[in-house]
Amino acid sequence: MGPVFEEAAALVSAQPSSTALQDPVPELIWSFLHDLTPEHRELLIRRLPTIFGAYEREDLAEQLVAWLRAKSPPRADNGASGTVETSHG
Repeated sequence: MGPVFEEAAALVSAQPSSTALQDPVPELIWSFLHDLTPEHRELLIRRLPTIFGAYEREDLAEQLVAWLRAKSPPRADNGASGTVETSHG
């Protein structure tokens, strides 16, 4: 699993154990992220900027888009198949 997902899962599940019993969401998210295939993981990562923007977290969307662009090598086809969804253009 990629470091982005491991970090996200760790942050989501970093709750006191008493609330973890009451709130199954962190474990469900961790399980979802853990079980994704590499292709589905990549698809989700490319959609996250839109989701972050929908919740008024453009700061996170911009950070993720910058990270995606930095890790992607330049493509001869101008990256048409590797586009990143953003909520702000």
